[in-house]
Amino acid sequence: MATIDSTTRLREPIGTPSEAVRLEIHRGLNANARSPAGSRGLVAAFDAGVRSRYKTNLQSGGRPAFKNGKPARERKGGLPFKEATMFRSILVTVAAAGVVSTAYAQGDPWSQRGDWLKSQIDTCKAATSASRDVCRYLAAEALRELFGIEDFCPASACMTGPEIEAALRNDPHNWSVLGSAVDQAVLDKARELADQGKAVVAGHNAEDRSQVAIIMPGKAVPSGKWAMERVPLGVAARSDAPERSIYAEGINWVFSDPARVTLYVRQ
Repeated sequence: MATIDSTTRLREPIGTPSEAVRLEIHRGLNANARSPAGSRGLVAAFDAGVRSRYKTNLQSGGRPAFKNGKPARERKGGLPFKEATMFRSILVTVAAAGVVSTAYAQGDPWSQRGDWLKSQIDTCKAATSASRDVCRYLAAEALRELFGIEDFCPASACMTGPEIEAALRNDPHNWSVLGSAVDQAVLDKARELADQGKAVVAGHNAEDRSQVAIIMPGKAVPSGKWAMERVPLGVAARSDAPERSIYAEGINWVFSDPARVTLYVRQ
């Protein structure tokens, strides 16, 4: 968000805010406006400065700048006082823009850490039989890096894909079950939640090769193998076959049987 000099003012008739008020406006525009509370504080600071120190406009011969708690519309021998209202509207607009842009950034972890995750998948694909730890622990590390989820990375070490799948299936705790991948509505819901910035995981329960994938935002793809019109995109690291790890591809490429795949979303 662009910064604004704390001394900026529209017109001299509305007066110059006190140093404390100017500083608060400056801080609000450059930092506090990133939250709803900061936005309210920014506008309140301007109102307080004008109302407390400039109740009387010195260039209007003592005519009150505010009347019955509202800005006076006109004054003799000078410009209308609407400059104050206009300046206040500008503050509200700038603050709101900061809130929206920051909220979007916070709800879009893939734009912030997607490049890191893609590089990890590339490293996994090139891993040899002696260096596959990057594949084994990537799902847990990705959930921590992208979403701040520590569920699968206790103090000792992060869990492997099969361990995460077993944990979700047996004790989901902070996770809600969306349903089976054989249900198109479930797949659509998983993609919708991923588009909203939610952490969505697909777990494949198989005796010989359990695995997980993290659902990514983006347009779904059709799958003839799954007989589904829309399969969500995902990222998955396979330690058993690193070259078959995926990034931004349909999860049907990493899971053979949709009947064994369950989708979960972090509460």
